[in-house]
Amino acid sequence: MTNRRRNTVASAMALIALAGLGLTGCASPGTTPAPTPSTSVSTSLVAPIMVELKTANGTSVTVPLTNVVDLLTGDTTVTDWKGVVADPKVATFIAGKVENGATFNPGLSPKALGMTKVTVTNAVTGAVVTFDLTVTQ
Repeated sequence: MTNRRRNTVASAMALIALAGLGLTGCASPGTTPAPTPSTSVSTSLVAPIMVELKTANGTSVTVPLTNVVDLLTGDTTVTDWKGVVADPKVATFIAGKVENGATFNPGLSPKALGMTKVTVTNAVTGAVVTFDLTVTQ
């Protein structure tokens, strides 16, 4: 490497280092930087209980009170499914929807500990799926 090229590389590295220091200097003294996604509290996020409607008929589903059930509709339209929870004190059916280009599956939101029967019906195909739901601690 020639001296000229070495000097150019050294100058570039010095500029990069100074730019980094300059950005650090923009923070107010005594302030804590905002958390980034990698440092945020992500351990409290729990994946929902996924239930495929095409295989759920006659089964039992268990969900913790602090979670939700995501009803996977396969290749059917999410808005075609309607649900009835036998004991609405235990859980609530949440209809599927399409909003601002995003598709949201239907699901179940636990309300209290207990057991209930859930019946989900596709208004277009006539498919009926019934399963037991147990909400645990």
